[in-house]
Amino acid sequence: IRLLDTYRNIEIITKVKGENKGKEQSTPQETFNFIENELLQSVPNLPTNTTLGVNGLGRWTKGAAMSLLSRLYLNAKVYTGQDKFAQCAVVCQDIIDGKYGSYNLESRWDAPFDYNNGTSSENIFAFPSSFGFTHWQYTSGMYFWSYPVNTPQYFGFTDYGNMNPKFSLQPGRDINDVELSTTLGKPFVKFQKYADDVRLKKYKNLGGSKREGMFLFGYLPYKNASGNTVNVEGTKGYTLYIRDAVGYFLNTPPGVAPSDKESNMNHADQNSGIPSVKYPWYPSDDANKIASSYAEIRLAEIYYALAECKYRTGDKAGASTLLNRVRSRYYPAASASLYKTDGSSLTDQEILDEWGREFLTEGRRRTDMIRWGVFNKGTWWDKQPDADN
Repeated sequence: IRLLDTYRNIEIITKVKGENKGKEQSTPQETFNFIENELLQSVPNLPTNTTLGVNGLGRWTKGAAMSLLSRLYLNAKVYTGQDKFAQCAVVCQDIIDGKYGSYNLESRWDAPFDYNNGTSSENIFAFPSSFGFTHWQYTSGMYFWSYPVNTPQYFGFTDYGNMNPKFSLQPGRDINDVELSTTLGKPFVKFQKYADDVRLKKYKNLGGSKREGMFLFGYLPYKNASGNTVNVEGTKGYTLYIRDAVGYFLNTPPGVAPSDKESNMNHADQNSGIPSVKYPWYPSDDANKIASSYAEIRLAEIYYALAECKYRTGDKAGASTLLNRVRSRYYPAASASLYKTDGSSLTDQEILDEWGREFLTEGRRRTDMIRWGVFNKGTWWDKQPDADN
């Protein structure tokens, strides 16, 4: 599915031994049909998560295979030109109803990503991970390259040395702290739209394999070797104050705009851009450090896919109910941040924004934007639309 999603025209290889030449590329429709058939044929022979119990981590199940089918159907229109939202809705409803196994949404937002998420009732498929074995999502190719160099001082996790600030969230504000006028991007601003979201707290380790918050911003205090509380510094000696903007801030205090007004991908210091901390970085002395499995498919995705299918048929109330089933864990009871039950809170842009909030840094944003027809349209921070596709 990832290959189809990225390239459309790919080779379907079903035999390797004795072959010395690749096949001709298949059309998107041929690849779609192949994937659909493979999934439907495999499901009767797969176990359920209830059958496997604690041995189910990393195993493909009926629920996981049908979840892949829901992804295929949800994006069928852009893959083949023919929508299958109705078929997607049926598959999603069956998964939610327990036809392919027993799954439930977690009441804590971070439970699907915590150290014991291998047994999370929300995770339909996860890649196993542990400190002493495979833990690829924590390594240099992914989240380890998402934080300023000296952030391990704040986390208290020093086993791997310093980090690398290669990635951060696209900024939502300009160099003068004014919100960007673009519709696309601005993920942190879109979280702040609902200010009582518990995920908006600054990430902090609480001890005992517990944490709060999903973002790093502002100062990052820690106790140094002398027992004094100091703030994390950048590699050039300036004290970090992380902002939702990009530029050379250096020691510029909060609330003050730097004299250097340049802001682009090639002109930034370690104060620039909000990092997301979806998977916990527990301290080096925590028994459950680097133990989270990578959640590839969550039940929340099935709720969101079904909600989108309902929205597309005009059932905004039904879509709101489904989305709020997931979103209710982020806000206080009866919060105004929950969608109105009549569906009037929802628009195309809000649906797309909500996909972005729920699945931030989970590797599906490009797919969702293409499905909604905005991936190669509009203006982003530091990115004008190209003349072609």
